[in-house]
Amino acid sequence: MKWISKWIIYSLLIVIVICLVLGTGHIFVILFQSIVLQDPDHVIIDINNLYSIFAFILIILIGHELFNAILHILDHKKIPVKEIMQIAMIALGNKIITLNIMSAGMNVMIGLGVIVFSLGLSYFFFNNNTKTDDPTLP
Repeated sequence: MKWISKWIIYSLLIVIVICLVLGTGHIFVILFQSIVLQDPDHVIIDINNLYSIFAFILIILIGHELFNAILHILDHKKIPVKEIMQIAMIALGNKIITLNIMSAGMNVMIGLGVIVFSLGLSYFFFNNNTKTDDPTLP
């Protein structure tokens, strides 16, 4: 079973790498289209394209951090809780940054606030309760 689970994790790493490469290429395509294919008099990137570029960059960053966390799990055979919490904070920050406030309802805003508060609180308590520099779970 360990052999099968290890190959599953390796195949997931390959999928993550493919997604990171294709996603980075897509960022460059969006950037190229927003600069070159615009009106020649305007070299300014449209705000909608800028939001998409920033959202893609944050998603690529989340994928990269997820890749590093999975590699850490493979190398040390422990779950890096602190890094996983940081990935969750980056993903939540991505959602908050790219959220269209006009279309989001009050329930979404309250829910995101509760998630931010609870994630920050758990990160604070986890960092204060660990005595070592390697906060992982076996």
